[in-house]
Amino acid sequence: FEALTPEEKRKLQRMRTLVLRRSKWDGMWIPGAGSGGVVAIAVIPILFSQFGSFSPIGFVTNVLILTLVPLTMLSGFLIILASLFSSYIALLVGWIANAFVSYELFVINVFSSIPAKITATSFPLWISVFYYAAIIAVILYAKSKKAYGVHQAV
Repeated sequence: FEALTPEEKRKLQRMRTLVLRRSKWDGMWIPGAGSGGVVAIAVIPILFSQFGSFSPIGFVTNVLILTLVPLTMLSGFLIILASLFSSYIALLVGWIANAFVSYELFVINVFSSIPAKITATSFPLWISVFYYAAIIAVILYAKSKKAYGVHQAV
């Protein structure tokens, strides 16, 4: 890391910030929590226009599940890799993967049984356009504040 130029260090820090997006929740740092909430907010008009409903419980579900999805995917890869050497090692790794998948399915089943759904019989295109324009305006405003040093980087 010491051999990098200052510009390379800044680029590396920016990449690290994008990859490790962290949100502070109850004094605890949860990797990926911020991106899960952002994705849930960004797809609201799509959910209304295509499915006619939206569940606010999805915010909580995303935070609880999205933090483990990369570990679940990694454990699946490790199962394949371990199976090349020994089926017993693959079985041990499979138990770990099973724990992740079981937790994720448990969260999905619990939260899918909560009847907290907002429905819309029709969702006009102009509302979607206004919604996304507002999101873009907020992003541009935040970036302009950050560019002038008003907003601290994450």
